[in-house]
Amino acid sequence: MNASPIPMARYAAAPGGQMVFIQPDARYASRPPSLFEYRCDSAPMAAAFQAVLARRDVPCPAEAVMVYQDAIVLDGKQVLTRDGIGIAESFHNVGAEPWRHEYQTQQLAMIAAGDVVAIAPAGPPVVAIFKQFSDNFGHVVAEAMPRLLHLAAMGFFEVRLLLPEEAVPHRAALEFALQALGLHGEFIVCPERSVARVAALHWVSPPSLYPHRLSPSLSRLMARLIAAAPVADGPLRLFVARPDDARRRMTNASEVLARAEAAGLTVVEPSRLDFSSQLSLFAGARVVAGPMGAGLTLTAAMAPGGHVAMFDPGTSDPFFWGIACLGGLEFDWAFTAPVVPGNEAAFGDEMTVPAALLDTILDRLAAAGGGG
Repeated sequence: MNASPIPMARYAAAPGGQMVFIQPDARYASRPPSLFEYRCDSAPMAAAFQAVLARRDVPCPAEAVMVYQDAIVLDGKQVLTRDGIGIAESFHNVGAEPWRHEYQTQQLAMIAAGDVVAIAPAGPPVVAIFKQFSDNFGHVVAEAMPRLLHLAAMGFFEVRLLLPEEAVPHRAALEFALQALGLHGEFIVCPERSVARVAALHWVSPPSLYPHRLSPSLSRLMARLIAAAPVADGPLRLFVARPDDARRRMTNASEVLARAEAAGLTVVEPSRLDFSSQLSLFAGARVVAGPMGAGLTLTAAMAPGGHVAMFDPGTSDPFFWGIACLGGLEFDWAFTAPVVPGNEAAFGDEMTVPAALLDTILDRLAAAGGGG
């Protein structure tokens, strides 16, 4: 099967939808990162990467809240209109792998058989803000949470939030964000391979387009969250460690962490802290370094003028550089391995930070802003 069994339409053209809120077009400035040990033998891939880095201005399309009557929601994420048309933006990042098509076919069969959970129409508005990869903290913070801003701007006080089962571990962070925005949220957990019917679904369009575009909505969200977080007098210079069982583990972590501490960076593992404490920690930092991973997402809370350094195992994924651009941060991008076309394994591979590369980055951070 070469195409999805579900016909798609952009939300602005999908039948049966009504726009009830719109955030106008916006843009943010982009600045080139400082690259260290970038190697790629594929000329087309290297040229495409350099073209992305050369951008100086990122246009962001309008963000909207749409209401779809009698909508169908797959797994709490993908949205179908009552006519069976998929809202294309809700399917973004759902790849073309055959198993996904089989999966969709199974869900269409469930719909045809009436194997659908009906969400009670009585009660607060039912809202969908999630997308693929909702198990990932970075995606939840940068791509789901900013959508809550628009619900608050509409004057909502209570919402029923469809929560994909994979996003349940991030429930506490979502509750904090809802409270910070003056919203009370009731969560409707949507199991994997579930189909729900919603009489009137409030679907919020994506604020970002992973991995190449973020949104000023993320910066506005961070300002609201930081204002609600406890004030903390923490370290100004951080090295973000990853949990022992995380992907992209550093094989020489003990050496890297020891040398980072000797260079005046405080080693932290954000996943050990609650969400509000993480916000306070990053909001007060001026220098942050660490391996690529979700722990660096809250560099979005740093004040403009800060400095971020990231060790990349060969992905060249621009997501974290985009956060730095959005926040006006200096960004050092240090590669521990060559970039190879089609090497999806790089997103999970272990990395070893070469001593010379670590020296270079630590020397640069020693001259960066902040003290003690």
